Amino acid sequence: MNVSVCVCTDRRPRSLQRLLDALVWLRADRVVGSLEVVVLDRDPDASAREACAETAPRLPWTLRYVHEPRGERASAVAAARADADWIAFLDDDEEPTPRWLDELLRVQADYAADVVAGPVVPRFEARVPAWVLGGRVFELPRHRTGTRLPHADAGNVLVRAALLRESSEPATVAAGGIVWADEALAYEWVPPSRVTLGWLLRRAFRWGNSRAVCERHLEPGLGVRAVRLARAAGRIVRGTLLLAASAVRGRHAAVQALRGISFAAGSLAGVAGFRIGQPYLG
Repeated sequence: MNVSVCVCTDRRPRSLQRLLDALVWLRADRVVGSLEVVVLDRDPDASAREACAETAPRLPWTLRYVHEPRGERASAVAAARADADWIAFLDDDEEPTPRWLDELLRVQADYAADVVAGPVVPRFEARVPAWVLGGRVFELPRHRTGTRLPHADAGNVLVRAALLRESSEPATVAAGGIVWADEALAYEWVPPSRVTLGWLLRRAFRWGNSRAVCERHLEPGLGVRAVRLARAAGRIVRGTLLLAASAVRGRHAAVQALRGISFAAGSLAGVAGFRIGQPYLG
């Protein structure tokens, strides 16, 4: 069993260094074969090269640096070793715990899953306003280990390599069996630049749009599309009502409502066939 850990990075050398330092302590007892780390650097100035060169001698496995300014996750998959059985993804602002990979592989074996997803828990680089904590705006849902999911996010996930290499679009991996591994923990470090309403709304819009584009690819039927349009419109109505009620509930409630509206707007654009290109959200 050979495993490739893929990280796409773009102008975040400090965050990447923190991730690579964590990988030095990674336990890989369940990797019976080889393990490699692939770092795909999307920065034209190759800002990740130095961190990779500094860390490579300290890692007990291979670190492969790939400079591809226009690269995507599919480019990282293509750069992974050809005989990889599993490909794990981490975002460049994440920090995996030492048992992260072993837990993903354990749950995969226990449930015969094609895809295993784990939790990403926020950590803040500076003090944050009360509305951030009160609204839990950076927290993602968690589930019991073994829970079957309809989809998985792109960070902290293990995917059977054959699914990625046989698919014309990475989104089609959602067609396989997806299982949650709640002990496969990674932390997401949140810089002050993200703790703004504008950043949160842009991120919600991009999430909504990306998910809708993937769903449109998987199920392109007109009936399914009509249901998704109605669902997105309903979210906008609900968000508008919640926004009105936030005058009593507080600022965190207003932020939650606006994020819901922004997510729904992105979904509407995706269902309509528009894939919105946005600047990299650092």
